[in-house]
This record gives sequence, C-alpha cells and structure tokens, in this order.
Amino acid sequence: MSIFFKYLTSVLILVLLSFFYLFYTDSGKTHIYKYVEKKLSKKTDLRIKIESISLQNYPIIIANMHVEEKFKLIVIGQIDDELLDINYTLTGNCIQINNCKINDNINIKGQAEGSFSKLNIAGKGKALGGDIHYKAIKFPNKVENLKLTMSDVNSSKLLILLGQESLIEGKANIHVDLKHMSKNKRQGTFTYEVKDKYFSNIPLHLYTKVHLNNMQQYFTMDISSPYFVLTVFNGEYLQDKKRAKASYILDVKNLAPLETLLGYAYQGPFYARGEVHYDAHLRISGLSKSYGGMLDFLFEKDTLQINLASVSFKNIMNLLDYPSLIDAETIGTIHYYFHTDILNINTQLKKAKFLPSKLANVIHEKTSIAILDERFDNSTLLAEYQQNMLSGDLKLVANNGHILLTNTGINTSKNTIDASFDFKLQAQEFSGKIHGSLSEPEVSLDMQKLIQYQMTKQVDTLVGESNRKNAEDVIEQIPMGGTAKDVATDMATQTASSLMEAFF
Repeated sequence: MSIFFKYLTSVLILVLLSFFYLFYTDSGKTHIYKYVEKKLSKKTDLRIKIESISLQNYPIIIANMHVEEKFKLIVIGQIDDELLDINYTLTGNCIQINNCKINDNINIKGQAEGSFSKLNIAGKGKALGGDIHYKAIKFPNKVENLKLTMSDVNSSKLLILLGQESLIEGKANIHVDLKHMSKNKRQGTFTYEVKDKYFSNIPLHLYTKVHLNNMQQYFTMDISSPYFVLTVFNGEYLQDKKRAKASYILDVKNLAPLETLLGYAYQGPFYARGEVHYDAHLRISGLSKSYGGMLDFLFEKDTLQINLASVSFKNIMNLLDYPSLIDAETIGTIHYYFHTDILNINTQLKKAKFLPSKLANVIHEKTSIAILDERFDNSTLLAEYQQNMLSGDLKLVANNGHILLTNTGINTSKNTIDASFDFKLQAQEFSGKIHGSLSEPEVSLDMQKLIQYQMTKQVDTLVGESNRKNAEDVIEQIPMGGTAKDVATDMATQTASSLMEAFF
C-alpha cells in the first residue's frame, strides 16, 4: 500500500510539474500555443498564430491571436476539441487576398457557436469604410444560409479586393442572400448598388441584381444619370464556360455632357437597343433610328462597323457638331479600327440637296447659280483616315451637272491639303486643283469654258441675246482677258475654296 501511494505521489508531482511547466513557463506556453495553432489552422484552413491564452476563468478561455498575419483576433468563451461557444473581436488595418492588398481599418465583433463541423457565425462592425452585418452556417466544405449586408462601403476598395478594375468611385451597398455556397454549387441572390457617384466625371446611379443557380447566373442592371439611362436585361452568364449574353436599351438625352467618357463632344440625343455577347471576346450589336432611317452597328474585336440605311446626312453632321451644308439619304458603311486608328467611309448619297448656308450664298453671289434648286440623286462620299492623313472623294451628280471633289488628301498634322475639283452646273464650268495650307489654300484653275461663259454674259448685257451670234464671232477673234477673266477667276477661286472648307 505504501508503494501504491509512493507511485501515486510521484505521478501527481509529475502532473503538477507538467502543468506548471506548460502554463507557467514561457517554453511550456510555447508548446501549448504551437499545438493550439496547429489544430485551429487545420480546422479553419487559415494561418493562425497564438499570442496569449488565459485560463484564469476556465472553462472560459481568453485567447489573443493573429490571423493570416493581417488581423488581430480576440476570442472569449468555451472551446474544446469539438465544440465552441465564443464571442470574438476582429481588428486590423490591412486586407490581403492572394496578391491583392489594400489599407483599411477593420473592427468587427461577433459570435460563433456549435461544432467545427457545423458552426453558426454572426457578426457586425466596420470594414471597407462602411458598415457590415452577416450571419451564416459554416460546414467543412460549404456555407449555408449566408446573409450579408454591406452599407456605404468604398466601392473602389471592394472591387480591388475582388480582383476587378476600380472603375466607379463612391459608396456602395451590397446584399447577399445565399442558400448554399460550395466549390461548384451556388444558389441565391445578391444585389450591388452605387449611388450618385462619378465615372469619368459623370454622376451616375448603378444597380444590379444577380440570381445564382450553380454555374448559371442571371442578371439585370440599371445605370442612370442626368444625361442617360442604360437598362440591361435578360442577362445570363455561364461560369464554367465563361460565356455571357444580355440585351440592353440605351437612351441618351444629350451626348455633349458625355465628352469625358466618349472622348469627343458629340451633340444631340441618341437611342439604341441591342445585345451584348461575350465568348472569348466582347461583341456589342445594336440598332438606332435616332438620325432618320436605320443605323445598324457592331463592335467586335476592336472594330466598329456601322451600316447606314437612309440615314439623314444632316443629322450625322449635327451629331459630329459640324455645320450641315447638304442633306441626303445616306446608304453605306463606316468602319473604325480602334487598334490602328483607321477610319473607312463608303457611302451613297440619295436625293442630296444643298441647305441654306453661307456657302450657298457665296455660290449664288459669285456665279448666279441657284444651287438650292439642284438635286443630286446619284452621289457618293468615300473617305479614309489613317496616320494623320484624310483622303477621299465627294461626287455630287445631278441630271445636268455635277460637283466633284476628288483625290483629296488632307494632312491633319501639317494642316495641308491637296485636291482636285470639277464644277459644272447651270451652264457654268470650271475645274482645277487646291493645295497648300488649310487656312489659306492656293487654287489653280482651268476655266476656259467659264471665261467664255462670262464674256458671253457680258456681251449679252451690252448687245442683247438676239445679237449674240454676231458677237460670238467677234469674241472668237479677241484674246481672253480683262474683266471677264478677273470675274471668272474670283468666282471660281472663292467657290472652290468654300466647297473644300465645307466638305473637308
């Protein structure tokens, strides 16, 4: 019996010494911390480092630890190998996921209760500059009944944290309601909203709602601004195939305030509807009747193609904020290649006519041609822009005459022009070339027929049309010069210069 008590006493002393070593010496605490760190890291799949553990109020434990080397976690409650019932406080000044790192103050308090195989988690506090509330049931390989609300959080930080480009700045509201979430299965909804903030200096309000059904996502989106409304509907995204499609309606009240977004001060309203597709690359198609007729456009692989069907030429010029000198039903195509900055225009102008303008007044004043009465039913406009060179041909063809601007070349970097012109209307003809500076071009004229016309006109004034035959015989025998030549030169030069300035 004495031997039994001897061994019992030895065991108790050993246990007490071990307890004292483990809980009252630094090296002993280190062994306990390492053991707890390993168990918690394995169960939570997070890197956890124990800073201190207090057992003074056991079974209530107070533990201070670091999570993922970024957050400080204080836990107060009961913890054993299978169950826990704790309150926790999570604080930090940095969030890092994979290679993404943002500075942010975090202060969240919450509760966790249950087994490690079925853990009820809830919490609320501050994160991403706003308020956060959440609750969920955490299983080893899934999460159920997740409800998350984030109010007035920093949208830029949130998008960066999610690995997305920060396009929209402002405060965002998010609500997530997922019945089930695991690696290959997600069921529920979430909404995302940014109110009255700025994108390219344009105030807007964005709201989107997504329904999750495993690998399929169905979504809608509304973006509104004082200047436009964009509605996206029937959206579908196949996550496993990385394919998406949606329909849209775009209603712009005035394009001018969108210059910072579009890169050009377009003018007037614009309405279109169409579809968006993504399958390895983006494809946007649409239709618009904003400019008369039908405008059909397609953006794909860095190329914009526009098909014009009886679109008003005047309305197109108004869109570009250029004075409209003619109107016509425009039929043809426009291609713009964003990567190479090349523009191609290939169009026919049906029922073309000049509009009242300074150009029409100049032509009438210098030539007495009533150009507003002319109809050019068989006309074309061809143009190309690349590497600072604009080249093209404008051919306005009427039943009894034409206005041709051909072989046109304009160097936009040097502000120079080189072009040929041919004018034949209402018995007056002249042709030539225009070249030199865009601001003060030089005009070379070939106007034998025009001088003949001007001299005949002056003779008619002097002797009357009835005596023209005899006068023409006299004209044939005298050199061309003087008043007729001066009048013809002045008229042709100003008319040609005005035409080039108007159309190119």
